[in-house]
Amino acid sequence: MSPTTPSTTDPAPRQVADATSPERNHPLRLVLFGLLLGVAVSGLLLWLLWRPEPAAMTLQPPRVVAQPVQPLLQESAPPADRNASVQVVEIVVNLNRATLAELETLPGIGPAKAQAIVDGRPYSTVDDLDRVPGIGAATIDALRTLVVVE
Repeated sequence: MSPTTPSTTDPAPRQVADATSPERNHPLRLVLFGLLLGVAVSGLLLWLLWRPEPAAMTLQPPRVVAQPVQPLLQESAPPADRNASVQVVEIVVNLNRATLAELETLPGIGPAKAQAIVDGRPYSTVDDLDRVPGIGAATIDALRTLVVVE
């Protein structure tokens, strides 16, 4: 006996639902499906718009690091590029009046050489540094633009 043919013993024949049957396309079913789809899409949009940013992606204000202030004795010429944001400032040290700390800021001059420079004062030219023990011609050439004698 096939399921689609009515039998004499079955009180009601069973029908197979197909795509055009009214039970499948019921208007209430379509409304509920539309509401469910709308809630899902709006939830996804809300999550995309207001989700928290990861900590690595958030912008943080720049940290300001304090640097020691040194007295400016002479400024270099302004940079050739007007858009340059950094201006180089050279500190010129007077050999006859500089403190030990100021002399130690010079390249190649440590505490012992700074003390030797102070002990060898007064100087009339930068070339007079050759009489200081441990300072040779190469060191004098490196210091020539960084020191003055007044």
